[in-house]
Amino acid sequence: YYFGGRYDLVKFVKIVEQAGMYLILRIGPFVAAEWYFGGVPVWLHYVPGTVFRTENEPFKFQYHMQKFTAFIVNLMKQEKLFASQGGPIILAQASIFDFGST
Repeated sequence: YYFGGRYDLVKFVKIVEQAGMYLILRIGPFVAAEWYFGGVPVWLHYVPGTVFRTENEPFKFQYHMQKFTAFIVNLMKQEKLFASQGGPIILAQASIFDFGST
């Protein structure tokens, strides 16, 4: 994962906080329902068996999404950026997956 320079997610969330605003953190491949394919890469459409917005395995690629989501959630927790910790993130949304205790 690369979060350096202009891709610094923590810095962005802290800028939102400094501006006195709140943030909804949308994690996952399906974060832009208004875009074609919901913001997922077009190439995923060509993976055999993939049906978007479903529980089928090719779409979920669960291992990778679980790992990525856990990384982002833990990063935000470490920086104390969730509202329950005094930060600006009032809601975190993570696609259609069940992430257990992450």
